[in-house]
Amino acid sequence: MPDAEPSNPNEDLANLNEKQLDALARSQFGRLARRLLKSLLTFSGYAYVAFLLILITSLRSIGEKNLTLAFILYLPQVAWLLPMPFILLPALLWQRRLFLTLVITSCIFIWSVMGYRLGSDKPIPLSERGSDTLTLVSYNHGQQGNRRLQRFKNLVKPDILLIQEGGISSLYSEGNGYNEFSYTAEQGEYALLSKYPIVSTSPVTFPYPPFTGHRQTVATRFEIDWDGTRVAIYDVHLPTPRDILLYYRKGAFLYGIIGIPGTPLAEKRRDNQLYWDYRLALSDSLIQVLKAEDLPMVVVGDFNAPHAGYNHRLFDSFLSDAHKTSGSGFGYTFPGTTRNPLSLGGPWLRLDYIFYDDNWQSLRCLAEKKRPSQHRAVAATLKLTTK
Repeated sequence: MPDAEPSNPNEDLANLNEKQLDALARSQFGRLARRLLKSLLTFSGYAYVAFLLILITSLRSIGEKNLTLAFILYLPQVAWLLPMPFILLPALLWQRRLFLTLVITSCIFIWSVMGYRLGSDKPIPLSERGSDTLTLVSYNHGQQGNRRLQRFKNLVKPDILLIQEGGISSLYSEGNGYNEFSYTAEQGEYALLSKYPIVSTSPVTFPYPPFTGHRQTVATRFEIDWDGTRVAIYDVHLPTPRDILLYYRKGAFLYGIIGIPGTPLAEKRRDNQLYWDYRLALSDSLIQVLKAEDLPMVVVGDFNAPHAGYNHRLFDSFLSDAHKTSGSGFGYTFPGTTRNPLSLGGPWLRLDYIFYDDNWQSLRCLAEKKRPSQHRAVAATLKLTTK
């Protein structure tokens, strides 16, 4: 049987009718379009992953050292995840490897930047607390909107209650509900209510801002006698950046990006950056005092420093953050009830902390829920491991 002559592609194409040619063209165009869409998806997906990873690293390693990043720190962090659903679905259909990368990156962002932790949101019952555990509550009383703390206090049943921006007189004006605390002390805006004797009280004061001659008390050191063990508790309230952030909303935060050295905008960047440099210097001064402490130490209060930033990292580098080690959920404490849809009407920042040194282990940490005051309280149960 003779071999068939090879087919001529040009003749085959000529034999196709018009409808077949249209179908072939549409098929080729469809394949090309899908290929382009996949390429676009791959590029945009991995570019978004790179952006999130750079953002995570920059906030923690640079943070308040750059005024643009400082401004970003106080925004609802969930905003940076808004593009994620629009990339995840097509990635699930077309690019499984990209989908997995996006999921992992989202988890890293939620864990590191948003601060989510898996853990119990219930306080440890009194019956399960030993003689080596101490439960503390920290609360910024300022602008509390006549919303009482008793409900959270009665739920947690703390041994120590520390107040910023309020003092004992303001707290007791809410009503008689603190009779379990036998000892009280007050130093300016700082107050401590304790079940254990208070040995001493001393303010921690530094020049702020520099070169003005003005000094600011940023903390008070309380020393208690805890069944024969002396414990140092620092009640902290660092300055609020509220006014400067409101000013930055007009666009000044962009100087952190466009204030390139050698340009006229560089001077504006330097002037605006001075404020954040002062804050970091103030934190560093406080840290030097804390590092010199000889007693088992707990450091609590309103640091006005978001948990994802560089300022928080300064404290977290030598102290342990109770929420990070034993917290539940996001642990947000500010700004109480809001109208912000990104935060579902609740807080979106963690500014109030309970830190502790190597003498302790944190068993449980939880933030107050639902109360619409400006700050919500935070509580932790700590175990003294060196007692």
